[in-house]
Amino acid sequence: MKPVPQATVAKPEAETSADLIPVEMIPVALIPVGLSSSGGKTSGRIRSTDAVARTVTLETGRIYHSETRLDLSNFKSGDHVNVTYTEACGKRHSSAVTLTPDLAT
Repeated sequence: MKPVPQATVAKPEAETSADLIPVEMIPVALIPVGLSSSGGKTSGRIRSTDAVARTVTLETGRIYHSETRLDLSNFKSGDHVNVTYTEACGKRHSSAVTLTPDLAT
């Protein structure tokens, strides 16, 4: 049986102020872009709902993920709804989905 080579760890050299990069020189591209939060209100006709995934898809193709407390069972394809949502990490999270009474099917 051959002996297993042992890894060696080199000790890092002491950092000096010349080794550090000033904060103002760090590229902006290193800052994560998808972590910001925005949102708003929108309206449209429902293309589909998924009770298990808790999503509402509007005819525009935009998908809104609902909070667990929202009951999506009363909505059906073709219903015109208003959606209040926030957008974070590339997903739209709805906090309210309501029928638009004058445009409901």
